[in-house]
Amino acid sequence: MQIYPTMFPEHRRTDPTRQAELRVYNELLNSDLDGLAVYGSKPTPNSPEVDNAIWLPNNARLSDEVKGGAYSLQGGEWMLHSVGGPKVVDSPVIQARDAAIGMRTAIKEILGRAVYVYAVLQFTDMEPDNHILAQANRHQVHVVWGVEGLPARLIEIAGSKKILVPPAETEIEEEARLFVPGLKYQGTESKESADVTNDRDTDAGQVIAQRIDTVNIYINGGKIVLVRQDWPDKE
Repeated sequence: MQIYPTMFPEHRRTDPTRQAELRVYNELLNSDLDGLAVYGSKPTPNSPEVDNAIWLPNNARLSDEVKGGAYSLQGGEWMLHSVGGPKVVDSPVIQARDAAIGMRTAIKEILGRAVYVYAVLQFTDMEPDNHILAQANRHQVHVVWGVEGLPARLIEIAGSKKILVPPAETEIEEEARLFVPGLKYQGTESKESADVTNDRDTDAGQVIAQRIDTVNIYINGGKIVLVRQDWPDKE
């Protein structure tokens, strides 16, 4: 999968609070998924930040909210458990929902496309928790547990709801530029065109090599003389 930035930001690489995001970044970067992911950006200055905005061509748009560490729901409150003990935090489910809404709203208001964006909440260090799942389901947020197998899980989520307007190859770059102006998307169609061009270049190189084989080189008085033989008959 193509991902922007092409390298995880250096100043975040050693940040203890960014290790979950780094693991997810690497999982997407090294996956065989077709599509594009934009890490840690906003579609507009007033939108919530999207940890990973993901486009799967002709398939789905997803907003992936990444949470490392251990969370629980206690009496309706979200708790993050750390070395210093549990502390009350904002709802990751609402964060995931709002990030997806922000992405969808920006695309509609700026580009005029009414699209669906899957809200995904990823707990990188947790096993499934039924209380969390129940709240996520109420807000139409899809939960991913762990990091391994993320590409397959995203495909599964994308197939869970019939989407009337999936992202076309030609639309992905335009939408991604809401997050990163000037971004270039090397989609499947572009890659296929590049492959055809490369094949032609290779064929041309072979032809040149064959033609060189039909030229005799002589040295006459210090000058190089090329004498062409007849070209082989075409088939």
